[in-house]
Amino acid sequence: MRLATELGIAAVEAYFPAGRETARQAVADGRLDAGDIDDLGYEEVSVATHEAAPEMALRAARTVLADAGWPPAGLGLLVHSWMYHQGHDIWSAPHYLAAALGADQVQPIGVQQVCNGAVAALEVAATRIAADPAVDRVLVTTADRFAPPAFDRWTADYALVYGDSATAALVGPLDPERDLFRLRAVVTHSAPELELMHRGELPFGPAPLWPDQRVDVRRAKKSYLTRYGLDVFTKTTREKVQAVVRDCLADAGIAPDADELACVVLPRLGGKTLRHAWVPAIAEVTAAPTVSTGHLTGHLGPGDALAGVADLVGRLSPGQSGLVLNAGAGFAYSGVVVTRLTAERARPADEAKEDKR
Repeated sequence: MRLATELGIAAVEAYFPAGRETARQAVADGRLDAGDIDDLGYEEVSVATHEAAPEMALRAARTVLADAGWPPAGLGLLVHSWMYHQGHDIWSAPHYLAAALGADQVQPIGVQQVCNGAVAALEVAATRIAADPAVDRVLVTTADRFAPPAFDRWTADYALVYGDSATAALVGPLDPERDLFRLRAVVTHSAPELELMHRGELPFGPAPLWPDQRVDVRRAKKSYLTRYGLDVFTKTTREKVQAVVRDCLADAGIAPDADELACVVLPRLGGKTLRHAWVPAIAEVTAAPTVSTGHLTGHLGPGDALAGVADLVGRLSPGQSGLVLNAGAGFAYSGVVVTRLTAERARPADEAKEDKR
């Protein structure tokens, strides 16, 4: 999408619970073949042992609002995205977040677009800010806990392992003096012809987790690959990733060979997938170095995108830009370009006064 309003990100946070599961432990437990460790590339993944997904989102949201010095009552919109069960059925996690934050006046919205949810949420935020002058700041959050017994993070899917996390970002009209980042571009390219890869051949079920009471992404993917093979998916991924990179840089006004582009942050997919599909496709468009951090967290579902933006806080100097890439079932391929503005966050006046007491 073309950004109709200059936008900034005042603060961004990636929250990871304290629990960890290592690949070697998964092998010892019989949940992973030793030969798959190198292909996956994950050393360990983050695991929430007692926190529900919305509780983690609340932590990330509170951190972001505190860092930005922005009161919950000043929010114009709250957009929460998730991939997996949020802890209750027939219930709205976004409204829980608004109530827990004390943002009683805000409109909470849920965006459920599997792993591309955070980028879709950013698009909702940008559209609302451009359309409604009353909306000044939008809080975007994600959270997932891929917990047993219905979800085995090591065996539910091919080529990736899932980690638990929450992310949050405060987005609003650009304030160069206070924002961490300028949001330069948000781009999504879809490939709905690939939706079968996550649907498979089974008929539509009457209830969640039908028919085995567990998440089995592998079954659907195996069905797709048996019918169509891997070439169609590989070709589509290459073309869409390159289109996203080109459009992101064009929308941001950044040349592919510009020194300003410090890095391209990869989604937290398996190492073999990134090495054989994503990195070569990116290299044909830009020589900017790629950055991969998923080996210590796992794939975060919709959290990948904002966690990638959070990674850039420590990687970019003022004036440098980074491109964060993402993908989600459906399929959707997306990218976000940000430019670092401030070396450090300009602290709110009341916070500075508190330090002097």
